[in-house]
Amino acid sequence: MTEYALYIGGVFKEARRYEKQPEDIKHKEVSWYPVVREYGEPGSVLERGTHYIRTVDPATLPPPVPVSISDRQFFQQLAVMKLITEDEAEAAVATGTLPASLAELIALLPEQARHPARMLLKGATVFERAHEMTDTIAWLYGFDGGQTDDLFRGAAAL
Repeated sequence: MTEYALYIGGVFKEARRYEKQPEDIKHKEVSWYPVVREYGEPGSVLERGTHYIRTVDPATLPPPVPVSISDRQFFQQLAVMKLITEDEAEAAVATGTLPASLAELIALLPEQARHPARMLLKGATVFERAHEMTDTIAWLYGFDGGQTDDLFRGAAAL
C-alpha cells in the first residue's frame, strides 16, 4: 500500500494508505498527493505534487536519560566532570565520605534541608533522576535540566 495525503480546499487534512491513488474530486476541491516520509526539519509541506512529511532522524537524538544510576556512577561522573577529585569519588563510594566541595554546597541549603541531603548523598546506593534531591544537587551545582540529564547519561556510560 502507498500513502497518500488528502487535501481539501488546498489544506492538508490527513494521510491514508491505499492500493492506488484515489481520484481527485475537483468540484469539492478534494485532491490526493503521494506522501514521501524523510528526515529533516520536522513538519510537512506540499512540493511539486508530492506531500513531504519530515521528522527528526532518531539516530541524531541524544540517548534517553536513565531513570537511575548507581552511587559509583554518580560520584565517578562528578570526578570525570572535575567537580570532585578521583580520591573524593572513591571515598564517597567506599565510606560515604562527602566530597569537600559537595559538603560546602550542602551547607548553602536551608538548615532543615541539610541533613536529608547529607543522608542521601552518604547512604544512597542508587540516584534517581526524578528524585527532588537530584534537582536540588543539580541546582547547587548550577545545572539546568539538560546538564543534569547529561550527567545521568554520562554516568550510565561508565
